Amino acid sequence: MSSVTKYGLESEMTTAVSQKTRLPAPVMDRYILDTTYATGKSVNTPSSANVRVYAGNQYLATGTAAGGAISIYMTGILGAYYAKSVTLEINGETKPTVAVNQDGTYRYYAKNLITSTSDVVKVILYGRGNAVMETLPVKVVSGSSTVINSNNGSTANPYVIGDNYVTGTFNTVYQVKALDGASSGGSTTIEGMPGDLVVELPKLTVDPVIASVGVVSGTTENSGQVRVSVNNVAKTVFTADAAGNYTGNISGITVGAIVKVEAKVGSAYPAYKEVTAT
Repeated sequence: MSSVTKYGLESEMTTAVSQKTRLPAPVMDRYILDTTYATGKSVNTPSSANVRVYAGNQYLATGTAAGGAISIYMTGILGAYYAKSVTLEINGETKPTVAVNQDGTYRYYAKNLITSTSDVVKVILYGRGNAVMETLPVKVVSGSSTVINSNNGSTANPYVIGDNYVTGTFNTVYQVKALDGASSGGSTTIEGMPGDLVVELPKLTVDPVIASVGVVSGTTENSGQVRVSVNNVAKTVFTADAAGNYTGNISGITVGAIVKVEAKVGSAYPAYKEVTAT
């Protein structure tokens, strides 16, 4: 057989090419840090029984998508790929670690540590297992500059000589892709479009605490639990009502005492707030 080109010339007919449409992005449910499973919805098709989880370009884990219902076991992901602490490496010397902030940011005091634009500085993020999760270069400058991004969503802001802190963010958004084909991969397996899996902290507020009254109250997740400590001494656990309101009496609170309330998720306490008793 032959065909006519746009120039009017005959040529051999080319082989027909077909292309399979990629599966649409999964829709993930709200995910609260330290919940055992992340859930969501994907296309219900016999050829798709799994999803893959990524941090940017880095593959993390595989979850299931039975009947279009997604289930991803998060414990291992959070243990290795959710930042817990941070340090600086300056000219090859690693400094002591400090905890990252709860809001997806970190900062490290460096005013007396970084003194020259020729210093070689790196941010090192550690996961919950104290293993190195990510290393980010820090651009040392004498004036403002742009943010440096890594390939999995974390950032390290340029450090301006004389500033107090090196700052940046750690990744709290993963990507989920449905697999069209076997979970083991291969030439016939096609990854679908990416959908976001956003890691959120549990809701938590704490009302002002009056020492003479001794009431600790606030809001958290609906029917959730909070642990109350006073001056780092654990006192009790309150259970919130169906609307997320908790309240209770704590004895022995004095003026100036630090009242700490931690939101409980499973056996973990991923979010906290502190108030000073007045």
